[in-house]
Amino acid sequence: MLKNNLNLLSKFLSKCEGECVVLTGAGISTYSGIPDYRGPKGVYTRDKNFKPITYQIFMANEENRRRYWSRSYLGWNTISNAKKSVVHKSLELLEQKKMINGVVTQNVDGLHGGIDQLTELHGTLHKVECQNCKHKIERSELQNKLQLLNSDFKINEDILPDVASSSTEKNPDGDVENQNFENFKYPNCENCSMGILKPNVVFFGENIPINIVEKSYEMIRKSKGVLVIGSSLTVYSSFRLIQYAQKLKIPVCILNLGETRGDGLDGILKIDDVGSLISKLAR
Repeated sequence: MLKNNLNLLSKFLSKCEGECVVLTGAGISTYSGIPDYRGPKGVYTRDKNFKPITYQIFMANEENRRRYWSRSYLGWNTISNAKKSVVHKSLELLEQKKMINGVVTQNVDGLHGGIDQLTELHGTLHKVECQNCKHKIERSELQNKLQLLNSDFKINEDILPDVASSSTEKNPDGDVENQNFENFKYPNCENCSMGILKPNVVFFGENIPINIVEKSYEMIRKSKGVLVIGSSLTVYSSFRLIQYAQKLKIPVCILNLGETRGDGLDGILKIDDVGSLISKLAR
């Protein structure tokens, strides 16, 4: 089966003649220790009633932001210490070998840093942006500020049990569930002294910047094939790229463990795999 799937993937990429765009999802970062949303340990699996924070809720009041930043503060090491997985490294090699010509990612973990032609569809957790003056700082810089402001707040090693614990869980955006945040402090923008700081990611209820949307469509339009890796395509911002490829009659191949929104669509090649085939192909 593995050999047959490897041949199928190899033929797909050969037909693309080096003009294949890769669309990646959270499934490739589970190899880096970052849980996905819908996998066995994903937050949607653990809690059927889970609702991610929306832009409107984040901006609504100080209590919501305090809760968000306290959880982000405790979970930041999960993101900042994460290493590239075999899939990330293999995609870099495939780009160097000119077997693919770019990556569009749904992920916000920054682990595609070695890709030359990269579009981060939902932004990156490694940057923080002021909602007033648009000044940006590194997330690591904010972490230092948060630590100074909350020197008596328990930090990761003191309170975080194993990720499988029922009392404290980490999510794909690097936050932690079930923590007391009432006394947590966070700063406003240092540039304008009044602006609200927000992670430079697209929250639910927030629009993807138009230049990012246009760039992702352009990458699809200029390709001869789209390879999806580690995404269920549940989020519409990624699924519509597959719809766009189909409209242009551009072949699509999906590598994913489990069902996807693209299953059953005409002309889509589906292979139940994520990491092993790509790593073998990149050798």
